[in-house]
Amino acid sequence: MSRGGLNSKFGTVSSARGRGGNRGRGGWSGRKPQLAYGGMDIEDGETLDALFPGQEPLEDQVSSIGNLDARYEDVRASDEIDSLLGFARHQQGPPRLGWLINMHATSVEDVERNSTKSAVDYYFLEPEGGSFKCTLLFSPYFYLVCAPGHEAEVGDWLARKHERLVERFEIHEREDLDMANHLTGCKRRLVKLVFRNVQDLLAVRRELLPVVRRNEKRSDLVHTYAEERDGVRELEDCILEMREFDVPYYLRVAIDKNIRVGH
Repeated sequence: MSRGGLNSKFGTVSSARGRGGNRGRGGWSGRKPQLAYGGMDIEDGETLDALFPGQEPLEDQVSSIGNLDARYEDVRASDEIDSLLGFARHQQGPPRLGWLINMHATSVEDVERNSTKSAVDYYFLEPEGGSFKCTLLFSPYFYLVCAPGHEAEVGDWLARKHERLVERFEIHEREDLDMANHLTGCKRRLVKLVFRNVQDLLAVRRELLPVVRRNEKRSDLVHTYAEERDGVRELEDCILEMREFDVPYYLRVAIDKNIRVGH
């Protein structure tokens, strides 16, 4: 149940849109990119559909319309349809009690930047028979595994290189089950790239996938003891892996915010 927002617990995740796996809230498994998925060697420039056969790609969660004004109109039309069906957006006023029945990704106008912000619409039924929806803004993100000691440099370089796409970067320590000594309490430092919307995330992800693929072909020895060039290692060569880059956006929000659609 929820009062005036999304601050309590629900049942299991369910949605009318998309499919995707979950990530545990305990140990961080740190899923690696599937660049040779199902026995296929993915070449640079191939579509993301080839990377994730049988799974709905993240592109399906966002509007395929490239024009920004048209995307705005698409969101307005969706809101109008929801209102006609009895799910007007609850934005202000007293708290409302409702049972969460559905959720899906949407966009909110970002007038200041002439862009959009990613969000999730949540649909509720009230005990008296009424209904409403509310919208939660949430910045999408993914993680990068970098050569040890170069995390801040890589994050700053990517934030400057993609200043119109990357909202910010953060350095996090996570338990990584792929590390041989993770049982001793050692954690991996990761670069978290945060974006304003899924479209920006996809643009940066698409550029980094070939870089990760190229770097993964090198041995661990090369990654760890690569020769320095003029005393400074090439930052692009320091990007070793991408993590949690294939989690569908609405599930990413549900996992991080502990939001569940009720049975």
